[in-house]
Parts: sequence; structure tokens; C-alpha cells
Amino acid sequence: MRDKKIGFLGPQGTFSEIALNQFLAGGLDSWPEMIAASSIPQLFDWLRDDKVNEIWVPVENSNEGVVTDTIDGFMEQLIEKNEIYIIDEYKFNVELALLGHPEFIGKGSPKSDHIKIWSHENPLRQCRTYLHEQYTNAALVTKNSTAAAAEEWKKLPESEKKRTAIVGHFLLNDRYHMGVIDPFVQGKKINQTIFNLLSKKKNENESKHEKTTIIFAIEDKPGALVNILKEFSPGEESGNNINLSRIHPRPTKTADEIIKLGQYAFFIELLVNGNKKEVSAALTRVKEKASFYKCLGFYPSSRSYHEEP
Repeated sequence: MRDKKIGFLGPQGTFSEIALNQFLAGGLDSWPEMIAASSIPQLFDWLRDDKVNEIWVPVENSNEGVVTDTIDGFMEQLIEKNEIYIIDEYKFNVELALLGHPEFIGKGSPKSDHIKIWSHENPLRQCRTYLHEQYTNAALVTKNSTAAAAEEWKKLPESEKKRTAIVGHFLLNDRYHMGVIDPFVQGKKINQTIFNLLSKKKNENESKHEKTTIIFAIEDKPGALVNILKEFSPGEESGNNINLSRIHPRPTKTADEIIKLGQYAFFIELLVNGNKKEVSAALTRVKEKASFYKCLGFYPSSRSYHEEP
């Protein structure tokens, strides 16, 4: 197993690494090599170039929606005609804390104009209500990841550390010798991120899995999208066996002879119940109607893992 390499968004201490460790703890005999990337686009490049066997990417947060870097990564690889499939999924409970120096000057003086708060853009959005109420005039600075913010914070002079705080997982306080200023800063109690494990190879036994994601583009004309979606409607041959659990439109940022620049692609996630032959027939009809189509494979639903009731 050690020969297997899995890429994740680094550096060490990111939510991606913590979630991947939880996911892998489900009973492996030996651990794969985990390699930290500096960005999500780099992860997709690594998979394309066979620098890793699989990559671990965040797809959607329960409060902030889809992770656009991941969606764009899918599209760019598919337009380049590279093989890419989802082979597993994991739902991770996100816990955000405010971390920094024990003598952080913002503590007790929320209206200070001299405070900086660093993090990845998604955590900053997830706790924006708290930050607005508690640190109204703080400068919110986006970094490549929560751990990258902590890594940079560690190199600051002592005076700057007292003016700068990090939003991230509380485990960062041990790794980067930080203090916990506030242990809970996210706006909502339930805050979950779905991660996908991606590979250039499909699952060996797709028939036993109940979830799939398809990506397609259509001609820009009235009724084109409805004509696709009706294949999954109740009353259609396969409609009663399919739950469309997510539909996300995304403008394409690249183009080829099939997809025009700026044309929308649609990401649809399907939960399948019952006869998969009927579902496969519906997907075939969708492929025939679309100008571009790709099925990202069948994989287990995150319900299979340590999800709390």
C-alpha cells in the first residue's frame, strides 16, 4: 500500500489532511504516502501527470456551496480529454477556531483597526458573521489554506503575531505553537464539507455503488436543459429510481471544438435506487442529447462512513 501516493491540499494541518486521515482510518493494513500540494489546480495537474495515484479534493460545503476550484479542475481535465473518476466520498465535520498569540491585541478590543485575520477564503466566509460582530474592522486576508496561513504566521516577528490571528482547525495550535483565542467561531453549528477521492481509473465493481456524478453541456436554446432533466422525472422509465441530490451550473473557462468559451456545463449528482440497468439507459439518453457528456463513475455515498445521526 505504501507504493500508493495520494495528493491533498497542504501544507500539513489543513482540513483536507485531517479529513483524509479520518477517511483512511477506516481499516487499511498500511498507510499510503500522502503528498501535500500548494493548490487544488496543482492536485489535478499531479493526477494528470501520474505524479500521484489519487487526489483528495473538497467538493462542497454545507454552508457555502461548491468549491469552484474543484469544479473548474474537473472541467479543465475533461476538456483536455484526460481520464478522471470519483472513486469515493467522505463527509467531514468542520470545526473552526480562532488561533493566535496568547496576547492577541484583538481580544477584548474588537473595533481595533490594527488586526489581521488570515485563512483560506472558505473558512473566512463560514465565520463571517462572527468576525463582523467580534472584529468589525479587522483586515481579512485570504491564504492558500488554513495551514499555509498558520505556517506564515509562525514566521512573523513577535509584534506582528500579536496583531494577527488565524481561522482554522484547533489542531493547528499544537503544530504551529499557537494559542486558542476562541474555540468556536463558525456561524452555524452544523458545518460539513464533502471530499472526493479521484483517480484515473474507475472503481473495479461499480455495480455495488449507489452514487454517480455526470457532467454535461447542451446547446444554448430554449428547453434544452428541461429535455435532459425529464429523463430523471418520476413516471419516466428510470425516474422513480433516481434522486438528483445536487445540480450545479458552471461556466466553462476553456473551450474546444465541442464546448464554446463561456458555455455552461452542468454537474449533476445522482443517488440511485433499484435497477441500475434502467439508470444506465437514462444516462445513455442524456449522452445522446448533450453536446458534451462525461460520467465520473459510480462510487459509495458518504452515508457509508462515520456520519453522525
